[in-house]
Amino acid sequence: MGRRRHNDVTDQQILDLYMEESNGVKAAHMLGINDRTVFNALASNGIKTTGHREWTARPRRFDAETMPDVLRRYEEGNTAAEIAKHYSCATSTVTIALRREGVKIRGAPTHFSPKEKKKIVSWYQDGISMKKIGNRLGCSERPVHRFLRDEHPDIIRVRGSKGEQSSGWKGGRFVHKGSGYVYVRIYEDDPFWCMKPSAEGNKGYILEHRLVMARKLKRPLLDSETVHHIDGDKTYNDPDNLEVRHGKHGKNVVLCCLKCGSQNIGPASLNSH
Repeated sequence: MGRRRHNDVTDQQILDLYMEESNGVKAAHMLGINDRTVFNALASNGIKTTGHREWTARPRRFDAETMPDVLRRYEEGNTAAEIAKHYSCATSTVTIALRREGVKIRGAPTHFSPKEKKKIVSWYQDGISMKKIGNRLGCSERPVHRFLRDEHPDIIRVRGSKGEQSSGWKGGRFVHKGSGYVYVRIYEDDPFWCMKPSAEGNKGYILEHRLVMARKLKRPLLDSETVHHIDGDKTYNDPDNLEVRHGKHGKNVVLCCLKCGSQNIGPASLNSH
């Protein structure tokens, strides 16, 4: 309550004038101080203000009881900005406090190790965004973009372009929201390009389970052949979970031995009599 400022205005004077005027901005002008000083003083003394100018006291230094929690949050991977938001203070308040404790502030790396570079290229080619790659490496997307721009400019996806060069590229694989089946991208030099649906607007996507079975049989599937998911999961396209059928095979139906129930069935030669 007795804190004084450079112009000898105390918290008590601020509180008294605010209670009289009910206007923090007006009180600031009358006292010749910044209105933020008034609202911070009010917040520090437990007075909540209403209206278009609501303020909370912004700590400029962490006390001995709070600092361990700040250190813990930073060690767990929270950024200085996230911690500052939690404590309603400036980001610089957090970084200064951490440096005072001898903590090295995480920042954008100036270079990546050879192992990290390989991961970046692999992740990016799989359709992962630069921002998500940065999150995995504990940095922003800027150094990731700088590395790819300088060393692999040919693979950078451009915003507004199509296909693999699109910034929205998902790796050429997606689950259709309507059918629940997985579609994958193939290209004209693929031996199974002939299986691509001829429907107008198709950009080279094909049902993944049909493509998996075709590669397993080493031949394109006939239009009359269908592929069944043994466990009923349309997204699980492991070759061992697929069966080729002739004609429609029906939903939630799997071939099995009618005597023992075994699904371990297959073709067998007929014995001549």
